[in-house]
Amino acid sequence: MTSAKRAGLPYDKKPPQRSGESIVVYHEVSDESFAFPVADRAMEPRFNVDDVVVVDPERQSGHGNFVAARVEGMEEAVVRQYYRADNGPAKLVALNRQQYPDITANAGVRILGRVVLRMEKVL
Repeated sequence: MTSAKRAGLPYDKKPPQRSGESIVVYHEVSDESFAFPVADRAMEPRFNVDDVVVVDPERQSGHGNFVAARVEGMEEAVVRQYYRADNGPAKLVALNRQQYPDITANAGVRILGRVVLRMEKVL
């Protein structure tokens, strides 16, 4: 990529609303990409609370990919790993499965896009 792309960063943690703020990422993303901070511990140790993920809604999400999703009844978007069995419904799976149950992808779940970049909070 020859130039930086921008992804909107909604500080209210409710993607894909646009806050007018932006970050520069040196990674190929679509113009519809957005970013938000991880709100829970479900994906530890890979994604920690307040790490910022960049999500590209135009990237195909497949088995094993990390995705962002809105789940009915949950206030904030979640990051989970997408699994699709050959003969069953897709599931959104947490890495920290002892504390966070699998989420069955049904009418109450909307996949927002594929996580393409994680920015770790250093301090």
